[in-house]
Amino acid sequence: MLSCEHRTGDQIRVIINDGVAPLNVIEECPTDEHGMCPVDAFVEGQKRNVAEANWDGACFNGFDGQSWAPVPGGWFGMVSGW
Repeated sequence: MLSCEHRTGDQIRVIINDGVAPLNVIEECPTDEHGMCPVDAFVEGQKRNVAEANWDGACFNGFDGQSWAPVPGGWFGMVSGW
């Protein structure tokens, strides 16, 4: 979270692997050359995204509408030490 003298209110900026992730993909966040978004707008956008998410589809189906095939040996069989 950032507070800048030339901006009104607190801002948020997300950095992933030393790069700024653009937040304007969140409907409530404006396009910003520095990748910042007002915290209130970011929170509202995330609330909307959570409410609109298709959790069953994301967890149990492929994004192309096809069901995922089970992993041979089960998920735990893929990672040693589990």
